[in-house]
Amino acid sequence: MSAGTVGLAGLVRGFSGFGAAMISIPLLSLLFGPQVALATLTTMEMPAQLQLLRMSRREADWKQAAPMALGGIAALPLGTWILVSIDQDLLRQAISAIVLLLVALLASGYRHTVPRRLGLDIAVGGVAGFLNGSTGLGGPPIIFYLLSGPYAPTAVRANITAFFQIGFVFVVASYVWFGVLTPERMLLGALMAPFYMAGIWGGGKLFHLASERTFRRIAYLLLSVIGAGTLLG
Repeated sequence: MSAGTVGLAGLVRGFSGFGAAMISIPLLSLLFGPQVALATLTTMEMPAQLQLLRMSRREADWKQAAPMALGGIAALPLGTWILVSIDQDLLRQAISAIVLLLVALLASGYRHTVPRRLGLDIAVGGVAGFLNGSTGLGGPPIIFYLLSGPYAPTAVRANITAFFQIGFVFVVASYVWFGVLTPERMLLGALMAPFYMAGIWGGGKLFHLASERTFRRIAYLLLSVIGAGTLLG
């Protein structure tokens, strides 16, 4: 079951650039507990970051992705402190509500008209970094910010990937500092990593077969299912 979970998470990650945590964390938490689930996903992401680097380096808008990542890095330690201090079920339920709200906003066809500004990029990244540290689900703020704006699917996918790549080293450092990432948990992640990377490779192949309209519909459907699943989990 765990191998199938991380394989599906990788497939979604490779196709859309997001969603791996929202699929894998609730299910892995049921099997191993929330902190082990986050440590497992973080370990699996290590080779995945290298696998996705070429795509993000070529297609991402680094002038936007870098400020978002800096905001995320600043808020990350507070989020990780929440992870080790607050009841995990309560956090998961709060995140699921955010995910479902996100889907409703996106499906409504709403497109924000707020001009792109450095401060806004940093603020959105800060919210994502806090959620990433506390629950591993830092994608929703970035997803809404980019998907509801005038960005092509390729740019959305690449910017989401770039955001997590810049902050990834700091996520690892924060999890090590707070005792979330341990050698035993990293070993479990290493055993799962091949299934995850295979899923990413397959998702990347599927991405180039989908139109922009199809991309957005699939993203909405995935988030709906994942948000409901997280709430039940």
